[in-house]
Amino acid sequence: MPAGTKRLSSICARAGGGSINVLDQLVGGLFDHDLTVATRVGRKDNLKPLEAKTWGSRAFTGKLVVLIDSTTRGANEFLARVVQLEHRGVVIGDRSSGRSVESKCHSLSLGGGALAAMPFISTQRNAARPGMGAIISSYTVSVTDADLVMSDGKSLEHVGVIPDQIILPTAADLAAGRDPMLAKAAELAGYDKLDAVAAANVFPRIWAPETTVASVLLE
Repeated sequence: MPAGTKRLSSICARAGGGSINVLDQLVGGLFDHDLTVATRVGRKDNLKPLEAKTWGSRAFTGKLVVLIDSTTRGANEFLARVVQLEHRGVVIGDRSSGRSVESKCHSLSLGGGALAAMPFISTQRNAARPGMGAIISSYTVSVTDADLVMSDGKSLEHVGVIPDQIILPTAADLAAGRDPMLAKAAELAGYDKLDAVAAANVFPRIWAPETTVASVLLE
């Protein structure tokens, strides 16, 4: 969530990641020069580095505040770290998750009579070969394709990004539904009218309905 003015802005990069494929556009909109975000390291030697091209005069060049937490991963982690390495702004919040390798998803399938004894696997009959009566199970596997090494020569995988300022909610904040982390980010971005109570309503936490054995039986 970007917030602020043309001179001051905060970005909330909590609770998620984002695709590496859009990272170049995001970084390019925040820097007035082209830069290499990370170098891809994999089995092949000709992997292209992850580069970002500036938006030029359209890029935001004011003060930048990036808010992260323990669930921040992927593109959001790289954004936070490149802001630190390039001394572009300040990163606050909690240490990020350290889930930052590049991976690809592969859709696969398998079949055979043995799967019939495994009811927890979602299966279907092979329509193309009805006489065979084969059981087909489709699944997806995510396989690491490359590690991404930042300009300081280090990977974020299993390490994460350590904020410049660690700001965590207390037990009392959680019980009262306050968000001091977002309130601090807004304050550093020049918006001091957002207190911890109001900040919690910007991204309200919606809990899923509690499921119990009794509720299932009553349905």
